[in-house]
Amino acid sequence: MKARYTISLFFLIILLGSITPLNLFAQNTVSTPATEYDSAMAREWMLQVYELVRDNNINAPAASRVYAYTAVALYEGLVNGIPGNFSIGGAIDGLSLLPYPQDDIEYDFPAMANASISTVVNGLFEEAGATDDTFTRINDMREKQTALRLEAVDADIVERSLALGDEIGEALLDWISTDNYGPTRKLDYTIPTDEDYLWEETTEGQHALEPFWNQIRPFALGYPERCNE
Repeated sequence: MKARYTISLFFLIILLGSITPLNLFAQNTVSTPATEYDSAMAREWMLQVYELVRDNNINAPAASRVYAYTAVALYEGLVNGIPGNFSIGGAIDGLSLLPYPQDDIEYDFPAMANASISTVVNGLFEEAGATDDTFTRINDMREKQTALRLEAVDADIVERSLALGDEIGEALLDWISTDNYGPTRKLDYTIPTDEDYLWEETTEGQHALEPFWNQIRPFALGYPERCNE
């Protein structure tokens, strides 16, 4: 199962890298590039999210949404420290330009990504009605990663990086809240019965899994016909 979310994250990053960026702000050049850090923080966060999805019994389509938005939060927390890369703000459907670092001030990009991820993940699991233990684990992971950064970087740099990461995360949550996931939770689904080949309950009390998933906003294509334009 761990291999599955790793592969999914890999393909999502490929997608993010293939989208034409509109945010052309100059990247911060006084901070240590994000490319000079190892991937431990990202791997630990993604494993944590995987375990939280499992422990909260989130279904597969909804889990894919959680993983996708977590990966966006990770990318946006690091992107300004990756030479040659750009924010996807303004490029993905519905996502406006995001907060970004000041060019002449030093930041710590792992701390920034730690904050952007924790803010987004916390919001996603609030939306899912997760257990109290879930939020304790999210906070514990944030505190653990913050402590690691404080061992390596001055506290003022870490604190302003966390603050900007939280701003990025909040902006992402505003965007996430408009993808129509919430409203589809309240829709009633009537099982069609006019044709033998249509889905039907095989177990009493069983429900169709995400029958309105086609109404959730996609990242890149608003409708399939755009491929023909």
